Parts: sequence; structure tokens; C-alpha cells
Amino acid sequence: MLPRLLAGMLVLACLLSLVAHAQETDADAATPLAGSEMPGIEDFLPAYPLSVGDTIVVTYYTPSRTQYRVTIDGNGTIVIPPAGRVEVIGLTIEEASALLEQELAPYYRSVVVAIDLFKLSPVRVFVFGATDKAGVYTLKGGTTMMEFLQQLKMKSWGQYRQIHHFRFTSFFLGNEGAPGSGSSGFLLGTGQAERSRTAATGAPATEQLSAEELQELVNDEEAFFSFARLRGAEVTVIDPTDFVALGELKRKNFLLRDGDIIYFQRPGVSVTVVGTTRPGVYEVLPEEGLLEILKRAGEVMPENDLAHTVIERVGPGGELAFQIVGLDRYYFSQEEPPLIPLANGDRVKVFPHNQFVAVLGAVNQAGRLPYDPTFGIFDYIAAAGGNADGSRMSKIMVARGAWRGDGSFELARSFIVNADDYAAGHITELPAILPGDVIYVPVRDELAKRDIASILANLTISALALFK
Repeated sequence: MLPRLLAGMLVLACLLSLVAHAQETDADAATPLAGSEMPGIEDFLPAYPLSVGDTIVVTYYTPSRTQYRVTIDGNGTIVIPPAGRVEVIGLTIEEASALLEQELAPYYRSVVVAIDLFKLSPVRVFVFGATDKAGVYTLKGGTTMMEFLQQLKMKSWGQYRQIHHFRFTSFFLGNEGAPGSGSSGFLLGTGQAERSRTAATGAPATEQLSAEELQELVNDEEAFFSFARLRGAEVTVIDPTDFVALGELKRKNFLLRDGDIIYFQRPGVSVTVVGTTRPGVYEVLPEEGLLEILKRAGEVMPENDLAHTVIERVGPGGELAFQIVGLDRYYFSQEEPPLIPLANGDRVKVFPHNQFVAVLGAVNQAGRLPYDPTFGIFDYIAAAGGNADGSRMSKIMVARGAWRGDGSFELARSFIVNADDYAAGHITELPAILPGDVIYVPVRDELAKRDIASILANLTISALALFK
């Protein structure tokens, strides 16, 4: 119900945005505000196609200097005396300069034209797909894809790594202002009033899409992608980690244009990364493994131990399994690492070198012990002086969670280990001990007073007092 409601709201917003751009011409002399109106987009301007609503400064030398500031009207034209009305929509600055020189040539012995972009028109961008950021956005002209993603304030830059950008050139949205209706409509992908007609028939070259059809498309990812391919949309797949992890701000970034559609594709495999400079949820693309994801998630903090990187995975039966991987030999070298596959829902953790395991309860030397990845549960109990008299080794508890700043322990998961069954060979596998774990050995009569769950849930012994 919610996706259909959201899609309906988007359709309504789209239809409300179908407006004709009014002509705005300013023949007063003006000086471009160098960089102040459009910061940081100089690299994109040479290839930028002029659009409806853009304001430009036209200067021509005959050899005297004449300057006009004009806004491209809804027909894609500007008025430049003495040439009159000239269509410049879709042209680059260089192409528009050449065209104006040609139009002015009959009026002057010699003329050189220079064009500066003063202000780009606002653009409307449509966001669909598997994201809570879906909606219609009106952006300042000159906004790049990277800047827009920053404005969306995504929880993690790696959560969606297959963001599809669609740019249509002949896609008419809505019923109001439809081609041939006598009113101008909004043409997605061009920002132009609908005026394109085929040479043979004079009929509109654009295709209408009703609100119901749009709603059906945005609810079906495969159908929308197929629609875009059949309509010849220009498609770019954006991986935000290319910007933040690889620094591809110029090569893969681009300006957004009026009517662009941004579709967040539903991730196939996602994992959580902890212990890097950019922790968070990351989509794992095909042919990627543990090392590739760690590098996308930023630098591993210097105090963390790459040699004992942990993959935490929940099995089909709900059981928790752990894999400890030594990445230290590959992370900083040119040696080709093996592909270490990741599964959906995995948690990748890189722990600090100086982590500890707490051994509490009926042991001879309760306290905090340095974490050793080669140690198992009984190794830690032995390092704590062994179990004390009266201990109940058939109910050893392993608590997994986090120590709070006040020294209390917040329980996330617990395991019960029966040492008697292990000694008798009835069980052969024991839970791996990870940094921060608490091993609790109860006494025989303790369970008569409290059950195991209450013992773990109330494990709030001050770490500062315990670990002097």
C-alpha cells in the first residue's frame, strides 16, 4: 500500500509541476558574476547545453563593445539586437557564440561574440526506487550529481551503489498540457516546452505517459528499466563510493538537468562494516569480496588489527558463525588477494589491537584479559586461574555486546556452553570468542536464585572498578 501511495504522491507532484517557462529578456548591460552564481562547475560548462530559463551575458565586439544580459525563453530563443530572435536552446556556449556571430554578420563589417553563463535555470529532478528519499526535487541550476547526493544526506555512501540516472529526450509526462492540446507541457529530459514534431506528419514526436502508467512503472524496477531502454534513454549508473572512496569527482560527476530521473536500484547483497573511517552499510557488487568492500569503506584505523578481521554471519537456522581472516598481507601491498566472498547480512568487523575479554564469576582470578585470536573459551578460563570450587561448568555463559562509557555492559547476544558435554565429545564446536566478549562461570547454587537470562541482562558491573 505504501509504495503505491508514494508513487501516487509523486505523480501528483509531477503533474503540478507542468508549467510553461515565461519569456524574460533583459537588454540592460551587465557584468557576469564570475563564479558567484555557479561555484565549482567550471569543468562542466564547456559541454553544457543551454536550457530554458538560463540567463547568459552576450558580449560582441564590432570592434566597439556591446553587451546584453538575456534569459532563454520558453521557445528556446533570445532576442539580440539587431539580429532579433535567435534559437540557442541545446547549444553549448561555443556553438551559441558561433551561431550569434553568423546571425550578426550581415549587420557588421566584423564581429566577435563571447558568451558567459550568468545563472542557470532551476531544475526539477525526480527520485524513484528503493529509497526513503523518493520525491520531486527543485534544485539550483548547476547542481551536480555529487552535490545532489550530499543534499539527500544518505545514511551510508555505500548503501546504494547502483543508482541509475535516466535522461529522456522524448518522454512527455502527464495528461494536462499534452502534445496537440494547445498548451505547453513539460518535456522530461530537455526542459523545453513541447514543440517537437516529426517532419513527415507534423505530429508530436513525444510520447505521453499517464499517471496510472507512471505509478505502475515506479513500482516495478524491471519494468521501468525496460521502459527506459526501449525509449532510448541515456542511462548512467552511479556508484557514490567512486566519489568518496576513489575521488572521481571530475571524471564521473556531471550536471543535473531539468526532468532527470534518478532511480535507486534495490541492493542484492548488503553488509555492515565496522572499524573503518566510513563505517556503515555497503552494497556488495558482483565479483567483489571482503577486501574490496573494506577499501570502499575508507581506511582501516591505525589502531585496528587487519590480521584478525572478523566476518560475522547468521546461518539459515539463526546460528551465529564467525570467520577470522588475515588481511594484513594484502591490504597495503600489491599482492593479488584471493576473493573472500560475502553474504547478505554479514557484519565485517576490524577490532582494535588492544582489545580485551572479561572472565567473570566462579574463576580464581576474575578480570580482564588481552584478546588473543588463538584462544578459545577454555583458554580464557585457564588464563583467569581456572574455575573455582563450586563452579557450574555445564552452564558457562558467553555474553556478546558492548561496554558503555559508564562501565556497564549492554547485552546483544548470549551463548551457553556445556563443558561436560564437550569433554565427553557430545559437542565438538564452540562459539568463537571475540574482543569485548564476557565469559561468565556461574556457581552451582546461583541458578536457584536467578536464571541465566537475568544474570546476563543485569551484567552492569562497573568496568572501572572491575578492571583496575
